Amino acid sequence: MIIWLVIGIMIAAGIVGGTVNTARVALTGGKGFDRPAWKWHILFGVAAALLMPLFLNTIKSELFTGILKTGKVEVENLFIFAGFCLLAAIAGRSFIENLTEKVVKGLQKDIDKANKEAREARTKSEAATEGAENAKKIALKGSEGLLQKEKELSQAKPLKRKRMPGIQKPTTPPKFEEIKPGKEIDDPWNGQFANNSANNQRILEASIKPLDEKGDWCEVTLTVRSTDPVGAPLKGWVQFYLHPTFTNHKPIVPVTEERGVAELTVLAWGAFTVGAIADPDRRPPTLLELDLSEVKEAPKLWASR
Repeated sequence: MIIWLVIGIMIAAGIVGGTVNTARVALTGGKGFDRPAWKWHILFGVAAALLMPLFLNTIKSELFTGILKTGKVEVENLFIFAGFCLLAAIAGRSFIENLTEKVVKGLQKDIDKANKEAREARTKSEAATEGAENAKKIALKGSEGLLQKEKELSQAKPLKRKRMPGIQKPTTPPKFEEIKPGKEIDDPWNGQFANNSANNQRILEASIKPLDEKGDWCEVTLTVRSTDPVGAPLKGWVQFYLHPTFTNHKPIVPVTEERGVAELTVLAWGAFTVGAIADPDRRPPTLLELDLSEVKEAPKLWASR
């Protein structure tokens, strides 16, 4: 069954990752291969790989659930999953500690949010009860005035609604050209968008902000804008191509009329290549590509993943 194949991949990735970690420590410290430490590295590696489904769930990825739901051996998805397990196994103990911290913070945040909503609901309920009692008193005291007002309103002519100028109904995004992934399993969009972040007076940029001191998680803000806003303004929609581990890895974002910019913000655990399609009505459309590991403000540990 597919579940046993997935478990086997996680265990194998944990063993290989623990071995790689042991060799890395040996090379860094200038010592020989430490067999007693190797066992502990394998233990941490297997544990980290087995936690990969939980990690994918925290970033809202459907990679693991998709493999189990289909029940079929899809080689591409299995290779991607195995790659993630291997990366986690190499990180080993640090991956487990960071994931534990993230999960605990998420649970505490949910608890605080639930308590806040309960307090707000209780406050609203008390205010609604008080308001209902006041309304009842007013209604009893002024019933005659209310009846007179109702009569006047029934005889009044209805107002004609005027359509405000400049307000238009939101348009739906057009159909974008489909870009096929490349041969690199861990970075499928590398080289698929002409290897250029600037094209046809359009430019794809990224702002990377670490969320902790280690730089394990980063907030990535992607923007597509025109290099000539007056002569060739950016309009319509832009489609971004993210790493397949994101739930919606091909989002379509509208261009703001005020700034002429399409902007998307995501949270990422490591660097990857981003693709973007602008000017979908143009033939061919404008293709843009940016490797996040080459952005200057990207943390070294984050960029190396």
